[in-house]
Amino acid sequence: MEKALLINKSIALIVFNTEHDEDVRVFLGICEANHNQYYFVNEENGWKVSLSEEQLERIQPVSEETKEILLFADCALPVTMRDLPADDNDELVKTGLKW
Repeated sequence: MEKALLINKSIALIVFNTEHDEDVRVFLGICEANHNQYYFVNEENGWKVSLSEEQLERIQPVSEETKEILLFADCALPVTMRDLPADDNDELVKTGLKW
């Protein structure tokens, strides 16, 4: 989907927990942009997560069949998360998301 068309669209962030097979969560937010940087914004949880080019390319329109389960969002972005390692890792992106 073209990036400019994502602005102010509702997005279902589909989070798959790689540590637990049946742990999948959906969070509803909107896409905002500021100086060519795009964000997933969920005001309920106070999240403003920067979206990479790769993530923007993976955003797809939600089909009518999945609208209800994806909280009636316009688009969806699947992502994976795992438990944080015990040691401090500077390569991790701090998102503010809490599992």
